[in-house]
Amino acid sequence: MYNGFMFKVCFYDGPGVYHTGTDQTVSWAMYWEDFNLWENHYSYGNDPGVVTITGATEEFVKGTFEFEAYNPELDNMLYAVGEFGLKLESREQYNK
Repeated sequence: MYNGFMFKVCFYDGPGVYHTGTDQTVSWAMYWEDFNLWENHYSYGNDPGVVTITGATEEFVKGTFEFEAYNPELDNMLYAVGEFGLKLESREQYNK
């Protein structure tokens, strides 16, 4: 089984609280399992998700996430909550 979480935080301005799945931001959150995908998106009637950045440096970012997501093909909802810690790559390294 393959699964994972993805989220995109737009208008990032350092540690703080960011909302996903609203009609006011272009931020989003998703969960996938094998070939099934659940999305946090206002058009599905989801409550906005929350990504909280608790620490950030030039090399790492960490925090928590919490969101409700819908899969229209399976017609079901799930609730995802967790923590993350990511090593960041510079744009120069990524685009080579």
